[in-house]
Amino acid sequence: MCFIHSPSDKDSVPFFTVYIFGKIAYIESNICFCVLIQRMPDDKLGPCILEGVYIQLIPLKIEHKPELLKASQESDFSWLQNDVRTPESMNSWFSEMISEEKEGYTYPFAVQVISTGKIIGTTRYMDISTIYKRVEIGGTWYMKEYWGTSVNPEAKYLLLKHAFEEWHANRVQLKTDSNNLHSQKAIMKLGAQFEGRLRNHMVRKDGTVRDTMMYSITSQEWLKVGPELKSRVLSTKPTVQ
Repeated sequence: MCFIHSPSDKDSVPFFTVYIFGKIAYIESNICFCVLIQRMPDDKLGPCILEGVYIQLIPLKIEHKPELLKASQESDFSWLQNDVRTPESMNSWFSEMISEEKEGYTYPFAVQVISTGKIIGTTRYMDISTIYKRVEIGGTWYMKEYWGTSVNPEAKYLLLKHAFEEWHANRVQLKTDSNNLHSQKAIMKLGAQFEGRLRNHMVRKDGTVRDTMMYSITSQEWLKVGPELKSRVLSTKPTVQ
């Protein structure tokens, strides 16, 4: 909790802005009393279940670990910061996700095919700012057999829809390696706008320094992007069994 004193009003009543767990409240205070006069809506980005037509995104749990470890053997981690194909690396990643979720830094999901119940990958909200209502979608991977199907566009649609329409995000960003041309095309296809190149932004697993390509969708743009992305999901090849 953090108290910041603000200029008093015409009646010289002390005025404070209070930050509580990323929320903002405004408090007028005399010597003897304290009155809450305004507070941001108590909405949350997660954890939650996001159900679509072909897949659903469910909050990541320890019991998903065996299925995700199995699924990871059939994925590609060339462009990701974490390679979770060993039991040790998967355990470490799970510990990191659980810790960051408790702190409200991230909300990770397991990606599940509705028709079969199969867990095929993961994605998450990250870099969350509740004060400025912005968030990033990332940390995404799926089994290779689901590439080019409805899985990725539907997962992104569910995450974007919840962020903009339920959490009332101002901005959702996505980023990728400057050398990952496939990912750049996929992000642009979602309807995101290219914002620029962050030079020497991160370090790859092999120790080389990478530039990062930044993209975003704003709340105003979602009014057009949302229906178009939904239409694309419904017209894309369904998931394989």
